[in-house]
Amino acid sequence: SFLMTVDYGATRLCDFVPVVKDGVGMLYDRVTKTLKGNDSGEGAFICGPRRYDGETIRSKSALFAATAADIGVSRFWYRAEVTFAGYGGSTSVGGVPAQVLISETAFAGFKYDQCAADGSDIRFFTPEGVMLPHEIDAWNPAGTSRLWVRLPALDPKTGAKILMCWGATSRTPAALPASDVWSDYLGVWHLNEASGTAKDSGPHGYDAVPQGAAVGSVGTNETGVGLSRYIPGGYFETGNMTDTLIGQQFTVCGWYHVTEHEKGKSSLLFSKKNASWDEARGWYLAMQENTTDLCVNGGKAKSSFAYNMPDLAKTFRCVMTAFDGKTAQVDVSNNMMLSHAGPLAVYPPQECDNPLRLFHNLYGEYTGFADELRIRLGPSSADARLAEFIAMARSNFVTFGPVQLIRRGLILYVK
Repeated sequence: SFLMTVDYGATRLCDFVPVVKDGVGMLYDRVTKTLKGNDSGEGAFICGPRRYDGETIRSKSALFAATAADIGVSRFWYRAEVTFAGYGGSTSVGGVPAQVLISETAFAGFKYDQCAADGSDIRFFTPEGVMLPHEIDAWNPAGTSRLWVRLPALDPKTGAKILMCWGATSRTPAALPASDVWSDYLGVWHLNEASGTAKDSGPHGYDAVPQGAAVGSVGTNETGVGLSRYIPGGYFETGNMTDTLIGQQFTVCGWYHVTEHEKGKSSLLFSKKNASWDEARGWYLAMQENTTDLCVNGGKAKSSFAYNMPDLAKTFRCVMTAFDGKTAQVDVSNNMMLSHAGPLAVYPPQECDNPLRLFHNLYGEYTGFADELRIRLGPSSADARLAEFIAMARSNFVTFGPVQLIRRGLILYVK
């Protein structure tokens, strides 16, 4: 007889028994009492949960056959398929950081008490069993938790499918570093803190320290992407980034809702200038004298964003600007769509050892809410910018399949 015992006590009989004849792996069919070569395609003994669900699985390659996905997810108690919708562009985009919102009401069958108290046992895998990096942005067992996962590829029409697994066992693999989600970025500031320093989630650790009035910056429930910060003037300052040169090609992104603005003043959203717009080195991105015009400055000259962009004083809006060294492409969100202008000729951004400042008050205070500030290395394409925007902004972008209890670990008894 040949018994299979799963580790929570249930026992099954197996139709096929692995045996060896003359040094060759064979399968003995205990029903027909015949030997079958393992390369016959007629059957194989499968180590993995799908065998017990009644699904017919066959293999020509190995006596003991198990997919990488089966092996990986068998180290957890629960799993569910996570589906990301197509983002609507024209090409597949790789390395997209996608937001995953989980709660007991929006995720049928999911319970927080199935997880570790801090969610540290959650892992994400491709369907082939490759682990994906993720970051827990906000963990809230009483409501909605926000996670970010790096998708290998996001198709414009079919999107992507991955597996979420949780419920740790003694064999659960260690998570990948959370900063790997942002490996293409120079800095990522979620601005989800209640107060104080804005932590950089990226791989370089450029935490932003509040200066002046920004010391009073506090977390709020006003939502851009997640929790935001209210900034009553002042600014945040990071290190000088001399160990990671940004170059002349990069992409900046942020969510803004201006609540007060003095006409004629210019609020710098990102800046590597110290004292004057016409410094030979450095660069900045600014609201130019009002909340509907943008100014990009790369050095000795400045270029105004001439078109009347959606008003940052009306509601939270995402502003994305890609610099290729000679021009800037600008996108501003409006009702979950992106309004585009460019290419806008700019003086090439210049390297310098000035610190990076967020909301630098060189020409006027920034007063209002802000969220999800990012600097990505290289000029993101139009499709990449759209995919990044959709993956953090659209609430119906992610759906969950049914929660499955994973039947783990076999004990084999052969007589």
